[in-house]
Amino acid sequence: GDDTTYIRVTKNQIADEFIHTEEDLVLSNKAFEERYGQWDEFWQHKEAMKEEYSSFIKEIKPAVNAMVQQFELRKSAMESKKIRESTSGSIDVNKLWQYKLDDHIFKSVMTVPDAKNHGLLMYIDYSSSMSHRLYETLKQSVILSMFAKRVGIPFELYGFTTNASMYRDVYNPDSDKNDSNKNDYKDWAVKLVKIADSKWSKSKMHTMFERAMFSAWPYSGRTPFTEPAFQLGGTPLNETISVAHIMAADFVKRNRTEKMNVVFLTDGDAQDMRLSSKLDQWNNNIVWDIEGQTKIELTEEHNRYVYSDQRRMQAKKILLSSLSKKYNVIG
Repeated sequence: GDDTTYIRVTKNQIADEFIHTEEDLVLSNKAFEERYGQWDEFWQHKEAMKEEYSSFIKEIKPAVNAMVQQFELRKSAMESKKIRESTSGSIDVNKLWQYKLDDHIFKSVMTVPDAKNHGLLMYIDYSSSMSHRLYETLKQSVILSMFAKRVGIPFELYGFTTNASMYRDVYNPDSDKNDSNKNDYKDWAVKLVKIADSKWSKSKMHTMFERAMFSAWPYSGRTPFTEPAFQLGGTPLNETISVAHIMAADFVKRNRTEKMNVVFLTDGDAQDMRLSSKLDQWNNNIVWDIEGQTKIELTEEHNRYVYSDQRRMQAKKILLSSLSKKYNVIG
């Protein structure tokens, strides 16, 4: 009826518009170097980043080793059925390294019922409000990624935010892309940049981490340089949770994962959804039709004439609970 908004979430839109392609990432780096390449300071900072990154990697080795050891111990314990270790066996993370890794994430991934095949899909919030903790959050994700790589857990890590620059001429001045409204989420609703992937070579992964961390420096006052792909925007958390349904299912199929973990590293609240103009997110009923996955209905009453955070919170809650029915959702 008039009071229901139907939102279609499709595989095609994720692939064609939301996820930065390899080519987009090449163009982003090119635009970055063309813009700042004549500054000596730019290359000096890049050199400094290289050094800082490699000493960071050395520094976390013992921590990663400890995590691997714990994981293998639990796994063999599970396999021999002698012990069922709960999450109470905590690592004293602070002794291991000063980056306070979210122990909860690690322990959630560590519970190994019958040593099933794990998978790890991570989303880092690239909204402006994350700016002062982005660098540390990236460090945490490097530690988690290196742990996962070592124990053979397939993983992917994405930064998510809104998609302003992709539809400007940052990469491609003769692009004819505009906000076409051919999809229910606006073209600029979500930007996903893949920062790590267990299938990548070691050097590619470290290069991407270094790029991401370099672009997070300005927010801690270190440099004025941010690569276009890594610019901060809004918090399209509800859109991202809805597309995560499709991405996680795809991940499970590709990696034959039995215990799928979906992690959101975010500081919280979703913004209003960016829907094409024919759709009204203030309607009493919202239905997400997530292609190949599920239909999610939000029917909680709210007062559409009072601007409040209620609707966003309702949406977040119902989308997360839908995702949690299938996967271990953390964060």
